[in-house]
Amino acid sequence: MATPSDPRLRVVKETLVAVWTADPSSAGLERMVQQLTELYARNPRGVYLLNVITKSCGIPTPDVRATILRQFVSMRGKLRAAAIVLEKSGIEAALSRAVLSGFVTITKRPFEFKVVDSDVDALRWLEALGADVTPMLAATALELRK
Repeated sequence: MATPSDPRLRVVKETLVAVWTADPSSAGLERMVQQLTELYARNPRGVYLLNVITKSCGIPTPDVRATILRQFVSMRGKLRAAAIVLEKSGIEAALSRAVLSGFVTITKRPFEFKVVDSDVDALRWLEALGADVTPMLAATALELRK
């Protein structure tokens, strides 16, 4: 298990790109939601999230899961869609997908939500839902992984 950390964050137009390179922390999640809230203040029609979970991220602790549940609910009506790029495989991917599906179910799907395997799939899906997908958005997701 990696040491909990903040995500790497960057705004591109109405989309927040978040890349998690270590286990999520409640403080990091709070920072991400703060960025989304500030972005929404500038984009009242709604904002998008491209959230990358790298191979080095573990399953969130119970405290972090509670934070995620609160945050899902708090973004209702603000976040139009969240595309989750899950860079895991095998049992790790299955466990992560199960946890993410649980969040969506428990919170009664407060926004459009999809787990995908690649940035390309995430960007296509976000664009279909109205996000302004540009080459800069794709480049930012790659850059934040470094």
